[in-house]
Amino acid sequence: MTEENKNDEILLSKEEVFDVIKFAQTMYNASYNLLTPDLLNQRIKEISFNPLSPTERNITDALGNAKNSEEQLRDYIEFFEILSMPLKRIFSYMASHLAFDLQYTVKNSMKDKEYENSNYIKDKEILYEYFDKFDYRSFFRNISKQLLRNEICVVTPRENKDTIVLQELPLLYCKITAKGSRAPLISFNFYYFIQPGVDINLYPDFFKKKYAELFGGKTNTQIYNPSLPPELRGNSEYNFWVDLPPSEGWVFKLDTSLMTAIPYFSANVDTRLTKLPSLLASSLLCLSASAFSSKSPSSPKTKFLHTK
Repeated sequence: MTEENKNDEILLSKEEVFDVIKFAQTMYNASYNLLTPDLLNQRIKEISFNPLSPTERNITDALGNAKNSEEQLRDYIEFFEILSMPLKRIFSYMASHLAFDLQYTVKNSMKDKEYENSNYIKDKEILYEYFDKFDYRSFFRNISKQLLRNEICVVTPRENKDTIVLQELPLLYCKITAKGSRAPLISFNFYYFIQPGVDINLYPDFFKKKYAELFGGKTNTQIYNPSLPPELRGNSEYNFWVDLPPSEGWVFKLDTSLMTAIPYFSANVDTRLTKLPSLLASSLLCLSASAFSSKSPSSPKTKFLHTK
């Protein structure tokens, strides 16, 4: 090889150089933990709202490769929600259609007189106290809207002194990596927490503990074992990705027969952009009554939950 050819040899590709720069920026941000009101506001808005204006070609390509275009289809739906008042009203109507009247059923066989037992009464008081702290109707209605927009919503429960809240996790940093007995199981990319404008102290203890393990400066032998029991999933990690146990990552999905999260209204986001509002008004209203309304069968041992 001549000296001239040696000089022309490419030692690093453009992608590799970009990866090095991105890594350096990440370490800088993690070291200085840059937090400002503007950055915090930006991150909060990015969690659940990233509308994107599409072209006809964009929509055709996304619908033609829906399995690999989940993010784009979500962004287009959010854009059309801004554009179309009928779509916005349908989201509000369908999300408020559910009553969320919780009920509980005693599984073990009990006689009527046992419902007056002190142990049963004490357990019931604990249950009622929990739901007095948890405004589940408000959170579940918000989740219902997110399901209509995105087909999937991931939250983590955070318990404060007097309240229990469901804190939404950004979908861009969530991946479905297993199918649980009741809902999909996810992995979360902890790279999210080393970006400027993200405060790890605003998240539950599990996230703070795992963040300290990953970025605390100590040598940490990472083991990726996705077949761990669900309650031990937090011990499985790969690079920045950590498998979340079901108690830390609640996954709500509109269609659990598919692990691909294709937005519910994607079928109406076609190339007829100028006709979309009228199409929505004429065709989507008929879906609302059947899609989100159902009655749960009750039994003699079913009790309705009445919170304060």
